[in-house]
Amino acid sequence: IKRLGERSQEISQIVNLINTISERTHVLSLNAAMLLDRGLPATKEVSMAKMYAVDAGKTAVDRAMQTHWAMGFTNEMYLTEAYASLRKANVADGTNEILRRAVAKQLFSGDIEL
Repeated sequence: IKRLGERSQEISQIVNLINTISERTHVLSLNAAMLLDRGLPATKEVSMAKMYAVDAGKTAVDRAMQTHWAMGFTNEMYLTEAYASLRKANVADGTNEILRRAVAKQLFSGDIEL
């Protein structure tokens, strides 16, 4: 078993990944909110933000579980509960597959602005 000191680089990379994913999610959400605040259509942006946020959350929980090895699957860490909550969020307002189709529909209809 690796000691914590030997795993510091691995843990640093995971923390960096989770932080980067969180920032991307934040930017997508802010963009969608800005459009909505201005009264502009934002179907594509809201769908993308929700889809990415759920995927980002699942990735973050998965990496945290991996970091904690077998303990990541115990109730003590609450990571399995977090993963289950994310699965529920994936279904609310449509699964990511439905949201991907909604985004594609918007793109094919000419909504290609960033």
